[in-house]
Amino acid sequence: TASGGQLSVSAASGVNALGSGGDADANLTESFNFATSTITDNRTYTLPASAGLQAGDTVHVKLSAVDPGKTVTIQRAGSQTIDGVTSIVLESPGTAVSLKYVGNDAWMIF
Repeated sequence: TASGGQLSVSAASGVNALGSGGDADANLTESFNFATSTITDNRTYTLPASAGLQAGDTVHVKLSAVDPGKTVTIQRAGSQTIDGVTSIVLESPGTAVSLKYVGNDAWMIF
């Protein structure tokens, strides 16, 4: 963000290697979240709570491998929406998605 001629960078915009290599339910952070393990069962990744987020904050998610028929659901926190729905599903190896927080409990996919 920029205010009063000063640029501020959020420390949360780093890299988040998901616990258990991503092959477990996880809470996402405002950063690049990645799974290094094969997803062996259906998993749920939850977006960060709206409190403390600012419009423009971004969550990136990248999967490694996914066993056939298994999915990762990215779900909202609280009353958030993701392009008007409550969750999205990732199901292919190498899948990646970026979500931008636009305020008022709303995320947009890009």
